Amino acid sequence: MASDYWRKRIEAEQRAKIERDATLADEMKRLYAYHFDALEKEIRAFTDRYGEKNNISLTEVKKRVSEMDVKAFEEKAKKYVAEKDFSAKANSELALYNLKMKVNRLELLQYQMDLELVALTEGEHRLTSRFLNAEYVKELKFQAGLLGKSVPSPNRLKQLAETTINANFYGANWSDNIWKRQTELRSVTAELTEEYLLRGKNPTALVSRLRREFDVTSYEARRLAITEGARVATEAQRQSYIDNDYAEYEYIAEPSACDLCKPLDGKIFKVKDMQSGKNAAPMHPHCRCSTAAHYSENDEYERLIQESWNSRYPHMANITNKLIDGKNHLPDIDISNQVTKDGKTYVVDGHNVVSDHSNYEHRVASWFSSKTGMHVDILPRVNNPENVNTPDYLMAGVPFDLKGFSGSGKYVIDNNSRKAKVQAPNIIFDATKSPLSDEDLLRQLDDVYRSGRRGLEIAVLKRGSEVVAIVQPIQKN
Repeated sequence: MASDYWRKRIEAEQRAKIERDATLADEMKRLYAYHFDALEKEIRAFTDRYGEKNNISLTEVKKRVSEMDVKAFEEKAKKYVAEKDFSAKANSELALYNLKMKVNRLELLQYQMDLELVALTEGEHRLTSRFLNAEYVKELKFQAGLLGKSVPSPNRLKQLAETTINANFYGANWSDNIWKRQTELRSVTAELTEEYLLRGKNPTALVSRLRREFDVTSYEARRLAITEGARVATEAQRQSYIDNDYAEYEYIAEPSACDLCKPLDGKIFKVKDMQSGKNAAPMHPHCRCSTAAHYSENDEYERLIQESWNSRYPHMANITNKLIDGKNHLPDIDISNQVTKDGKTYVVDGHNVVSDHSNYEHRVASWFSSKTGMHVDILPRVNNPENVNTPDYLMAGVPFDLKGFSGSGKYVIDNNSRKAKVQAPNIIFDATKSPLSDEDLLRQLDDVYRSGRRGLEIAVLKRGSEVVAIVQPIQKN
């Protein structure tokens, strides 16, 4: 079973992946919408020019185009090739449509529509390629961080990415699938255009029918990119396990796993047998499951986990498992009517010393007690005399402060540690409302311990109801 630390990091990466997939989906929708609008404009312009009340006669449709029309198309094609930096594949597709002066008006319209569809294909290809490359590199770096290893050199990384991204999946690679699907869309578009216009139908009906075809193809484009993204991430995991001498891995189902993936969660498989669609993601389209390296020997496994942690956070020790036993304890909380500071005891009197803790402070106390089984005292606040800085809690007799924050700066942990020396050296940092990742916050904590300027001792990092980590400084000899 993967450690809580590894599993939480993998689950956090899965959530980040879901967000990246959503961003990719939005970009793909915009791409398709842009080229559909261009296609619709061509159709509307055609019917406005040659139609009488948008009913085009067969005679008008079959008339030859003028030399001016041909040149206008050729200029547009040249502009697209230059501005959109068409690939060799796209240019070869356009070469099929070298116009001759004998084309009729319908054929020219179809060439104009083909130009838009080739541009759409290029856009989808470029967007998918960029997404897959980013997913592969992110996963390789993520695995390097988990396993405490270095990332390959840029040249080696580029070579690995190209080989992995362009590999076949179920007998075909993603690039071929895009061109095949887009060729089918071009064929359907041409057939529908001819059918509707030769029958003199209103262009609105044609546009509506084409929109349905575009919606289906747009969905397939998003599905292909996201599923291929899972494939290249899995291959990055497999390569990392082989490079670091892991013989086994554990399947980690995504948070909202389906009935196919959920039974695989926690199962152990051999790296040599690792295969997408069989025992690793993607098990199905849109699959976002992951894996974790696994060692059968517990001592060796724990050692590797510790090495991974130490390589990333050399100035702090992870003591989460010493305080959290995985059980859900009954909260043990008292609201204290007194607090002792610097040898002097202050008793609640409703004015100088007040017990005015918030519901939020009470919830966090209950949460900490249920996670650790510790007794928690919620302490009063001293108004008078001034400058008596008291902690918010005593956790099993140890003073703790609570710091909730929503900031995203690179010194948010440091700023919230300023009173550690005078108020409480131990702090619960609540990052529930912060957009910063757990990794960012842990790095900030490590930097605070590195400098030693705040006097911070135990730090509890929480997000929502989950413990991200409980850490303390590594004692220097």
